[in-house]
Amino acid sequence: MNNTLADAEWTLVVDRLPPAGVEVETKLDDEHGARNEQTLIYKSGLWWIADMSMYLYYVPTHWRVKQESK
Repeated sequence: MNNTLADAEWTLVVDRLPPAGVEVETKLDDEHGARNEQTLIYKSGLWWIADMSMYLYYVPTHWRVKQESK
């Protein structure tokens, strides 16, 4: 079986932040389950939606490299 981006492991935000300015997949995953899965950009200490028009008022718990669209 070939490893693909679909198999990519999630990285905890507390362990390592993504590269600044790069769109990555994010989620909240805690005792309430996984939710708020979306692509975001981390820049200047804030998490931004992909078009950079608004930043979030929460911090995702996990991120990973954005997967290619099929």
